[in-house]
Amino acid sequence: GAQMMAKKGQMREWHFGHHSITEECNHDSWLHKNIVDLLIARLESARPLIVECPNTSFDLSNNVSFAREKEFEGFFPDILIKNVNEAIFVEIRVTSPCSSEKIASGYKIIEIITSDSRVLDELSSGNIHAKAEYYKLEFHNFDDVVNKDETETSRHNTPDILSEESERNISFPPGKKIDM
Repeated sequence: GAQMMAKKGQMREWHFGHHSITEECNHDSWLHKNIVDLLIARLESARPLIVECPNTSFDLSNNVSFAREKEFEGFFPDILIKNVNEAIFVEIRVTSPCSSEKIASGYKIIEIITSDSRVLDELSSGNIHAKAEYYKLEFHNFDDVVNKDETETSRHNTPDILSEESERNISFPPGKKIDM
């Protein structure tokens, strides 16, 4: 019911936005909420939700339980996935990166980084993969997946809100598998 304006910038796709941004109508909050909703719906379905990395993949739907923004040992991940052996946090970064405290906790964290609403179509079916067009993946505390000695850089259509300093190289050892 509020006044709208056309936003025709060069970094994001053209869209309409409110003249005054409120907490109830904020693109970043809207996108974050919709990505979490989409991933929860995929976890609730009977289909696998595979995360593909170079040389390995694992299924997030092989879990004991999952919950949206549920407290777990002092942390509130966007999505908490628990299986018999471990807890995995799925974090959505539209504007705010995963906190250093959460990363230092040692829990495995999959961070999906984007600011492009086309990510919703890309994540709605198929696998979550490191070579996506509208999002980037970062893995924290996946020591068995990420090898800091080898680097592999691939360019993504990453959010315009990220600076060059905030992009990280992620590398993967050949032939490694993750058992979840």
